[in-house]
Amino acid sequence: MFRLLACLLILTSFASQAQKQLVLLKNGKPVGRYVEGEYVYFVMKDGTQRQGAILELLEFAAIISVAPKADTSRLVPVDTIHYIKTQKILIPKDERRGIAPLLGGLLATSGAVYLGLDLVNSALGYNPPGVDTGVVVTSAALMGVGSSLIFIRPKYRRVGNGTIMRTVEYGSKFYKGS
Repeated sequence: MFRLLACLLILTSFASQAQKQLVLLKNGKPVGRYVEGEYVYFVMKDGTQRQGAILELLEFAAIISVAPKADTSRLVPVDTIHYIKTQKILIPKDERRGIAPLLGGLLATSGAVYLGLDLVNSALGYNPPGVDTGVVVTSAALMGVGSSLIFIRPKYRRVGNGTIMRTVEYGSKFYKGS
């Protein structure tokens, strides 16, 4: 009876613990979040690349499996990733944000507005009739560069220079429930 009670007590204590999260913080704000079991890709400061599913998050390191994504059913070799030795980490596709798409949208819109204003000025008689060649070239350059910038997204998040990696638990202000 004592063994059964002890076993139930241990199981409930494990169930009551919340899952840890690996959080990337930039200027005190979370910019990336990874949970145990998620597949991650690290580039280390010595140039090596490490990838695998997060098995456990420690205070200053992450333990990952080094098996392929599909092969998680059997025992796999593990690797320890120290946060201090990490240069950059892959950002999931749905979380990739940057300033380049905003700047691209601004440039493409300004190119179209510039051409439209020249056409309106020509129609109202402020400019000679027709489209000026310089305006077309400038407008095409603005729209071309802007439309190419719209699709650029950062693939990695650099660690350092204001971005730090931390393991957080349930009580932290950076913890986000699912």
